[in-house]
Amino acid sequence: MDMEKILVTPSLQIGKLYYTQKLKTFNFTVFNLGTSEVNNFMWHEGVGTKGSSEIATCLWKSLSSLKPEVKEVTFYADTASGQNRNSINAAMFLRAVTILPLTIINQKFMESGHSEMECDSVHSCIENRGNKVDVFTPEGWYAVARTAKIKKPLYQVTPMDFTDFLDFKNFASKTITNRNKTEDGATLNWLKVKWLQYRKEDPSRIYFKERLSDLEFKTIRIKLRATTRKDEMSLTQKTIPRLYKSNLKIESKKITSLRKLCSSGSIPSAYHAFYEKYLQSDDEDNESMVDSSDEET
Repeated sequence: MDMEKILVTPSLQIGKLYYTQKLKTFNFTVFNLGTSEVNNFMWHEGVGTKGSSEIATCLWKSLSSLKPEVKEVTFYADTASGQNRNSINAAMFLRAVTILPLTIINQKFMESGHSEMECDSVHSCIENRGNKVDVFTPEGWYAVARTAKIKKPLYQVTPMDFTDFLDFKNFASKTITNRNKTEDGATLNWLKVKWLQYRKEDPSRIYFKERLSDLEFKTIRIKLRATTRKDEMSLTQKTIPRLYKSNLKIESKKITSLRKLCSSGSIPSAYHAFYEKYLQSDDEDNESMVDSSDEET
């Protein structure tokens, strides 16, 4: 699994647009080494950022789509702590191994500087295809990804909307009360961990190795004390609150830039409706509120 570099919209074969501010499109890719199937979870900055909750949501969707006979899954990733190696993903994986048919979930992390993966070839293929065509909206990038490979299995795209993203960061803060103290009394340095393992038979612990060659796993118990907090969340709860209650608002300078591209004709009129949906007034508050009431399974 890996996040592609930011794709920009519009992406045109016109040099003078190089310094113009554009809309960001994100692509989080999951490559199935068993089947060679690829799923690109794609969205733009009008519906979400590329934060830890967004990544955890994509991984949750991947795990939820597995056939029930799949009992063990291993994810390979680079060492980007903000996306891959953090307590937010850990809480999501613990929930997954608790309520889904899976019995074991592994996370293994590449050595820094040695993290070339199949996802890299997927991203290269998408970017090469994108360099040959004009892309006017994020949906254009989705189409580029779907058509970037001509042999089966083709690349799949899962478009993400603000209603899809779940607040796993908040979930993690209320389910994992211990993040750093191991059961042998040491302090866990997440940046040194090379293997994380989550087990259905023991959902109160995270197993880890700091070297893949270590013979035994060490453990961290995620809850050291009982709590009576009413807002505590359980690993077995059926719903997670949504991360956003509405589309995100774009910064005013970018709004001005994109409107100029529309008015100048650099973005054809056929695509103006998409931009008007997300280009809010410059004087509006640019903060997106977290939705604490609406929930999604």
